[in-house]
Amino acid sequence: MGRSVILDREGHVLFSDMGDDGLRDYFEERLGRFTPGSFTRRAALSEGGERDYFFRTRTIPDSDWSVVTFVEESSLGQQFYQVGGILALIVAALLTLFYFYSRYFLNAIIHPVQEVCRGMERLDQNDLEVQLEPKGQRELQDLMTSFNQMVLSIKHMLHLTEETMEKKHQAEIQALQSQINPHFIVNTLNSIRFMAQVARFDGIRKMAEALVSIVSCSFRSNVSFYTVREELEMLKTYVYLMRIRYSNGFEVSYNVQPDCLDYMVPRLTLQPVVENSITHGFDEMTEELGKIEVSVYREEEFLCLSVWDNGRGMSQREIALVQKGRSREKNDNTSIGLENVQARIRLNFGGAAGLTLDSEPGRYTRATLRLPLAACTKKEEERDDSDPDCR
Repeated sequence: MGRSVILDREGHVLFSDMGDDGLRDYFEERLGRFTPGSFTRRAALSEGGERDYFFRTRTIPDSDWSVVTFVEESSLGQQFYQVGGILALIVAALLTLFYFYSRYFLNAIIHPVQEVCRGMERLDQNDLEVQLEPKGQRELQDLMTSFNQMVLSIKHMLHLTEETMEKKHQAEIQALQSQINPHFIVNTLNSIRFMAQVARFDGIRKMAEALVSIVSCSFRSNVSFYTVREELEMLKTYVYLMRIRYSNGFEVSYNVQPDCLDYMVPRLTLQPVVENSITHGFDEMTEELGKIEVSVYREEEFLCLSVWDNGRGMSQREIALVQKGRSREKNDNTSIGLENVQARIRLNFGGAAGLTLDSEPGRYTRATLRLPLAACTKKEEERDDSDPDCR
């Protein structure tokens, strides 16, 4: 590839590996130009005519001679292209390896991590059915398996929580329904005893039958809902007994839309409201006849049960106490009470339902129960479990 020429101190050619006189003539014509460290590029050699060469001069140690090495530029370019081609092949091979490694890296690490992220997003949206297929590196498979177990644990815990809340819900409803004050039964029995002492007549039998009907339905815990029709029948039985107790000191009228009779409502819903009107609304009335109007109607998407009376009314403070679930008096013995009715409604229907009170002291009080129609409607076969004694 390269060739060399040895020159003496004056620049004469002493030796050449070309063996060509033309080369000797070339160097002797340029005496003094090829000093140690010198460099020239263009040269016309006899063996090939005008060509491009690279020259390099070095001094031989401990002598006056110099060695001139020259290489043809075209051969250097050819070698450069050869080296460049080899480097290009190496770079292409490295890029190919990088591509396949990237694919492996994506499949083994990035894609599983993205799968976990998508699963967490679905879990954040309350999708408890999400399950991941473990894949990728072993650590990522363990992570995805742990994620699946976590989702199943959350689902199981929520199920247990729902069961616990449902049991608590049923227990609270049963506890509230069991808070029937014994005073009502005692007072009614005393009325029956008094009438029996005075004279024997058919009224005693009717009172006894009404009392048995109310007591049997009040303590029947396996039925939580009645139709409006059944609830009104129970209410009329209760009103019959209370009118005897209060010597017909009040009267009750009913305004019920016929298409509302088959809706389902919590049992003993109207009785406590009417009882509140009798015991609290008419307790200060001595001359005027007490009047109660029971209304059942549909209003938009709600079933409304309203009880109006012309009693003494309620102050805003009393209304606020009832709305907050507090008794107006420390020893309030009014059956289940408005507070428990409101609590039962919220337990059964949630925040959409509720009890509203409208009153003007000395004139009237109106209590309205608003129940969602969708929640009050049940299948026909679910209504067949009512107790015959409650009708």
